Amino acid sequence: MKKIFQISEELIKKNYIFLSENQMPQIVVDKKKKKIVWINTQALFLFKESQNIDENNLNVSDISEHLAQSIDNNDSVSIFEYQKEKYVGTFIYTKDENYPYMLILIEKNDSKIDLDFLKQRYETTSEMLIMLDKNFNPIDYSKAFLDLFEKEVWDDFYIFLDGNLEVKKVKECGVKHNQTERVLKKTKKGNLVILNKRVSMLKVDNNLIGYLLDYEYQSEDIFGYQDGSTFREIINNIVDGVLISSKDHITLWVNDSITRMSGYTANELIGTKVGKMKSNLHDSQFYKRMWEKLDSGNSWEGTIWNKRKTGETFPLWLQIMPVRNNKNQISHYVAIYKDLSEFDSPNKSLLLALEKDPLTSISNRTNFIRAVTNLLETKKQKGTILFIDMDNFKEINDNYGHLIGDKVLLELSARLTQVYSNNLVARYGGDEFIVYLENVYEKDDVLDNLLKLHRITKEIVMIDTIEFQIDLSAGYATHDEQETDILRLIKEADASMYEIKREKKNL
Repeated sequence: MKKIFQISEELIKKNYIFLSENQMPQIVVDKKKKKIVWINTQALFLFKESQNIDENNLNVSDISEHLAQSIDNNDSVSIFEYQKEKYVGTFIYTKDENYPYMLILIEKNDSKIDLDFLKQRYETTSEMLIMLDKNFNPIDYSKAFLDLFEKEVWDDFYIFLDGNLEVKKVKECGVKHNQTERVLKKTKKGNLVILNKRVSMLKVDNNLIGYLLDYEYQSEDIFGYQDGSTFREIINNIVDGVLISSKDHITLWVNDSITRMSGYTANELIGTKVGKMKSNLHDSQFYKRMWEKLDSGNSWEGTIWNKRKTGETFPLWLQIMPVRNNKNQISHYVAIYKDLSEFDSPNKSLLLALEKDPLTSISNRTNFIRAVTNLLETKKQKGTILFIDMDNFKEINDNYGHLIGDKVLLELSARLTQVYSNNLVARYGGDEFIVYLENVYEKDDVLDNLLKLHRITKEIVMIDTIEFQIDLSAGYATHDEQETDILRLIKEADASMYEIKREKKNL
């Protein structure tokens, strides 16, 4: 019988973590078929006592239906009865989830089945393990874990887990068993290592009692296997700031230049969202467009205003590049910051003029063209451009002066950004404004958006106790997923707007 069901020791040791070298009964089971494919001498002696076992076709259900059901339940431990004796089966899963076999250690039920029982099963493993109770409180860790990480990370376990973000992901394994993800951790030597983390539920007879976090090396260091320390030393001392974040936009590493230009220490930045230095001089659409481009796998670069820890705002030239793993998936982002303060400290408006209209503070024509071009090139979606002109602006300027005219333009820009709050609105020049509508293409949808302008023309505008009514003309141009020429679209929308103007004059 042993010869029939034996699998080579080499294959078993390659795929399984043997937690004990003692002589307890052990079996290897085909998880899908519930068929025993290997059995050691102690288990064979135990189960041969039964007269119901066919030595050429030994199934788990021949031992215990309950034990077979526990395999389907992804249990860690199962208490079952055999020959009127109670036994405990401890399930040892291979790291390869597609591997069809699993190991079961069997012993008499002489112990209380709880987390302490499981701790004894895992204490001799060479794997980096953390055990949690069902409320996600840390219970124990393996020696291999402590060989790599400082004891202090255990004392502040939630900091080690990168705060609530990773704790939330641990909880998600309650829905899906054996979740795996890549994480970055700092070792006791100060290196950043990439690990595969697998989260498994610890269950006794389908009752959850805790979780097991199993860490496995993916890469020795974020900077690579070879010359990693040399490369890290180089980028830590360059003049430009360098920041590395996770794909979830959590700061993982910063060089000394970042801490000097921001005023924050590395510990204050690492583990936080990358927006900690945000100045709020840019609107939400600015950041939305930036991350949409990055998350689609493209690089982003441009002028941006950040805020130091002191509250002082300062200009930067920022380059952000996505980093892909060997599966071509985005795993990290690398950002390079060039401080422009010394070039522009006397006058911030010179740099803001690169993207903001100086009168209304909304996007200018240059920024609009750049932003929409990026969308056309990266998102490949349909859309519409609205070109809007104020018909009675010259009349207001001539009768009330340029100061009143400027205030009317300010009021109009405020109302346009309110009406089109989810879209990019820009001042194209003079009394002309332009709006980009993402995913708006059908004629009825375009007309619905044009009707929003009708609300503005019906409302009275009060400027310095003087009442004004704003008259607007608007044209549009739609595009499909293949369009990339923003200037052609603007020209088409502009021509459409002037056609509307001519029709109004002929009425």
